[in-house]
Amino acid sequence: MALNLNSLIVSAKELKIILIIIAILIVVIFFLKIIEKRLVRLLTARRGIKNVYYKKELKKLKKLNSNSKLKEKILDSINDLARNFFKDAFGLPHNLEYSELIEDFRKKERKECISFCKIISELNYSGKEIEKHDIIALISLLEKIISKNSILTEEAKKEMEEKVQEEKKKKELILRKISEKERKKAEKAKKKEEKLKREIEKRRKREAEKNKIKRARKEMKERRKQLKMVSKKFKAKSKKPRIQQPKTKGSEGIEGIDSTLRLKRKIEELRENK
Repeated sequence: MALNLNSLIVSAKELKIILIIIAILIVVIFFLKIIEKRLVRLLTARRGIKNVYYKKELKKLKKLNSNSKLKEKILDSINDLARNFFKDAFGLPHNLEYSELIEDFRKKERKECISFCKIISELNYSGKEIEKHDIIALISLLEKIISKNSILTEEAKKEMEEKVQEEKKKKELILRKISEKERKKAEKAKKKEEKLKREIEKRRKREAEKNKIKRARKEMKERRKQLKMVSKKFKAKSKKPRIQQPKTKGSEGIEGIDSTLRLKRKIEELRENK
């Protein structure tokens, strides 16, 4: 029994320690979450989301919209808030007319801004009575405009510019690589073309040499025929009684033999060159 009591006391002490540790962990986690939220807020502020102020102001105006006597004041507040936002987000002067703002937004294709300017301009200058649904429409449009167009701080602008520059450098590198590949391809194609031209030139020369040899052979055959004809005539004349022959005919036969020999030498030279 004594042992059981001691073991129970020990287990109770251990349980207390475990519970204390769990409680400490819960407290630590709670504080860490609070710190995390604050850090997120700070980071978002540093990154340039200044739109939070405008969103808070719109929430205030929504609450005031329930009071029918404050409609004109709410409209004026929306007007000032929108102009301030357009100045901060788009760099547009505060004193521009809504018609001028509409022209600028048309150029940049900002449809929601155009519709907002048209509605508020109509409410300001038409003399029409301002209704709750008009205020709600304006506030909802301005909320959309604010959520879609973040106002950047100087730090955020620098970050954006750096990112843009990095992207430009990446694109330039990619384009350089592509141009380098294209240049190499062009060089290869040029080399192939030059090689093909050389081969064609070689073939043309071979064909020309073959044609020369053919022509030389034809000439040689013709010379041989002529030589045979001359030799037959010479033999036939030699059988007849000797008569003083004119020197020209004898010289013709010798010339034919000499030309045939020269032709043979030419063919041999062409074969050696080949």
